[in-house]
Amino acid sequence: MSTGVVYHRNMSNRKPTLATLRLSGCSRCTHFSSDVQPKFRDLSRKIDLVYSPLLGKQFPELVDITLVEGAIANRSDLMRVKKARPHTNVLISVGDCSLAPPTLLKRVQARDTLSSAIERALLPLVPVPGPELAAVLSAPIDRVRAVNEIVPVDILIAGCPPDPEEIYRILSDLIDRH
Repeated sequence: MSTGVVYHRNMSNRKPTLATLRLSGCSRCTHFSSDVQPKFRDLSRKIDLVYSPLLGKQFPELVDITLVEGAIANRSDLMRVKKARPHTNVLISVGDCSLAPPTLLKRVQARDTLSSAIERALLPLVPVPGPELAAVLSAPIDRVRAVNEIVPVDILIAGCPPDPEEIYRILSDLIDRH
């Protein structure tokens, strides 16, 4: 597979680093089916997970591979993807929400009762220092956008959910090139 990716730095003396960035979506893209989970466990021994919504850290200065799932539906999503891109060697947009946001996510901006509940459920689970900042971060943008509308994406993986074997193959290929 030729991705045409130019690495920002030499990665040969260490394990490659991986970050996962969850934007507005259902999060099914990185929940792999049980038949491929053993393969992903093996793959996890070859990489260092340096950022994920569950780790509760700041996004690192440089990351080799970032998996982005979900669409950009609010200012928080917009800020996070814009921050991650310049600090990432290979940005992979995973799933249909990240490629062409579905109608359901567009309804989040309508602010009706269902959409308000969906919006609260989709917000990242991070501590926010006050209600004013929370309102700014969760404020909808003009329309829900695909990741590649906002930042350059190196690899696109379609599907709802995407094929776990395809994600595994691409990650394996990138790690093997390391």
